[in-house]
Amino acid sequence: MRVKFPFIFVDEFQDKNPVQTLLIKLIGQKSTVIGVVGDIAQSIYSFQGARPYDFKNFSAQGERELEEYVINGNRRLTKNVVNFCNFLRKSDSNVIQISKRPYVTNDEEVLSESKKIHFFIGNSKNIKNEIQNVLKKGGVVLTRAWAAAFDYIQGIEENQSKLLKRIYNYYYNSSIQIKDEIAEHNNVTWVRAFRFIFGLWESYLNGSFIDVLQALKLYATIDVKKLPPKVIFQISKLSHSVFGEVTE
Repeated sequence: MRVKFPFIFVDEFQDKNPVQTLLIKLIGQKSTVIGVVGDIAQSIYSFQGARPYDFKNFSAQGERELEEYVINGNRRLTKNVVNFCNFLRKSDSNVIQISKRPYVTNDEEVLSESKKIHFFIGNSKNIKNEIQNVLKKGGVVLTRAWAAAFDYIQGIEENQSKLLKRIYNYYYNSSIQIKDEIAEHNNVTWVRAFRFIFGLWESYLNGSFIDVLQALKLYATIDVKKLPPKVIFQISKLSHSVFGEVTE
């Protein structure tokens, strides 16, 4: 491993289990340079044995001194969100983020900086109404359980939302075998069909017969050496007939 990989970069290291951490340490004791990136506040894999403080205490450089870097700049979020996150993780003094948004694009972003962050706790009717108001203003909702998203669909009645949940839960609670069959059926009839169509489309745009062959191989075994020129010409003519009017 050391000969094959002189450098190893490990992302999301806070979610590695002790066995994985040990392997990385052993590889890094000689010659291989190890780089790890992570955030102990984002550890979510404790169910498979991950111990976030293994990342904090990590050292796998052998005789070399371990160099540490902290990324404090946040280029993704506005200042008020970053300040809120700093408040949530104030027990970790090593990471205090600073918003690095380089510019404000419009009045909406200026307004977002001035807004306070609110917690909605509970499942009362008032809370649901508040969330609906947020959605009407262009907000979005992230739910832990996928089925819960049906509660926040706009423009449908409550009984319709409940019906969608029932349909989803009926599928979710079905046996693994049934779900596997549904997934396999979906793959055969839809995914492969769309891959075939897009393959032909790409071949038409690029004038590439290789793309045509790749598309056809989704349905049949093709020996390129045995394809007569007449077949190639017919396929090319078919593509122009199907896609010609689309581009025009």
